[in-house]
Amino acid sequence: MNTERFIRLILQEREDLTREEVIRLIQERVQSLGGLITEEAAAYMVARDLGIRVYDGYVLDRSELGLGELRSAMRNVVVSGTVCEVVKGKEGESIVKIRDKRGDEAIIILKEKVPASLEVGRRLRIIGGRVQGFKDGIPVITLGKRGRILTSRARGGNNSWLSLSLEGVILKALGPYVKGDRCFAVVVLRTEGEYKSVKVFSSTVSRLKWLKKGVRVKGLFFTKDYNSFWTSVERLEEDGFEDVRDLYYNGAIGVGRLRSGLKLVDVRGKVSYVGMERRSTIYNEEMKYRDIILEDHGAAVKLRAWRELVDILDHESEGKEIVIHNVNVTTSKNGLEITTTRYSTVTFL
Repeated sequence: MNTERFIRLILQEREDLTREEVIRLIQERVQSLGGLITEEAAAYMVARDLGIRVYDGYVLDRSELGLGELRSAMRNVVVSGTVCEVVKGKEGESIVKIRDKRGDEAIIILKEKVPASLEVGRRLRIIGGRVQGFKDGIPVITLGKRGRILTSRARGGNNSWLSLSLEGVILKALGPYVKGDRCFAVVVLRTEGEYKSVKVFSSTVSRLKWLKKGVRVKGLFFTKDYNSFWTSVERLEEDGFEDVRDLYYNGAIGVGRLRSGLKLVDVRGKVSYVGMERRSTIYNEEMKYRDIILEDHGAAVKLRAWRELVDILDHESEGKEIVIHNVNVTTSKNGLEITTTRYSTVTFL
């Protein structure tokens, strides 16, 4: 796909942007990476930054956005937050204000599909919303005909978990692991166009060994922030495995193929920059990290390495080709970002 086709796709999905603004974003991306990427690669990266997943010329889906990233006329958005206010409108609709972990807010107008459990303190997730505009600087979202709304099972505090029945096919399985008196495995699940990493607990290791790539499963799924787990899980097809052909989970992928929302994926690239070691306190634990730039065929992305990987990916790694295993891909204010997990390892090519 050439640059012009990327521009047309962006304008189609983002009615609030002009052609000149899109071109400016592309040029700024080229300059921000020191001219190391082509305009076509920069246009691809801009599209992803705007929440548009593009592959072979087609807009496929959107990743979850922060409430502060919303713009007028955005369609098919996925957002979540904690309910902080619920009122009834003049025409009987429910007007809900939510706030995400960054402190940004949004107003949700629900005329139908109003959950009975909707109340202050619960977690709320909107799938398939449309940004109608802004009121006092706060985005106003309505739910499309095919949209869905999910609420947490319990109210407030540490019990605000989103829950739903989840079904999908396993793309990757890690473990089993033993920690104390508990055994668990970690699986990456593809379901309804999304990728989820889920912990599955058991009292014995043997009960987890059937969790393998290609197995279709179903279970009651709970999630809060970065923690997700199944309380119960069952295999839907007792015999055989599905033929899993997924663009992102059949070997390591290049930097230019990344999209937001990938979980525990393997990424290959050349280390072009290694930042200094830094430290940050998270959940009362001080951890070291460093930022690294990976390049591959004209595309570039930031990799944030944590814990022991800081010592492995030191300044002597510059110029070397690597595969970084089991990383998550997210969207920050500066674009896509790769983050290592406690399951991440590095292979030098």
